[in-house]
Amino acid sequence: MKNEFDQRIKTIMQELLDLKTASEYSSIRTSNITSSGTITTGLYRVTYDNRGESIISMVYNGQPGFCFLYPRTPSGNSQVIEVRATRWNNATQSYDTYTNKLVVVSNVPVVSITRIS
Repeated sequence: MKNEFDQRIKTIMQELLDLKTASEYSSIRTSNITSSGTITTGLYRVTYDNRGESIISMVYNGQPGFCFLYPRTPSGNSQVIEVRATRWNNATQSYDTYTNKLVVVSNVPVVSITRIS
């Protein structure tokens, strides 16, 4: 009898927790994948075709290789992405700069990807 009561209390507590932490399901209805031309070290501006929605985006290297991407928070209909594709080469005692592609996955279409510095 005691085990049944304990189990019922645990079930009720779990139901209350589920109700407290429940949230409306949200998803990206569509996803847009855009690839840039060749990029290298610098700052790039991604301009979105924003229709009043909040912009949700992720950025990736388009090819394997040395390239770090540092996206900033979207503001208005654009987002700045810092690209670092330069590293020190101990063998040649010089900096090597690599090229890559930038792939943007977002909930709104990308209008352009331009280098700003």
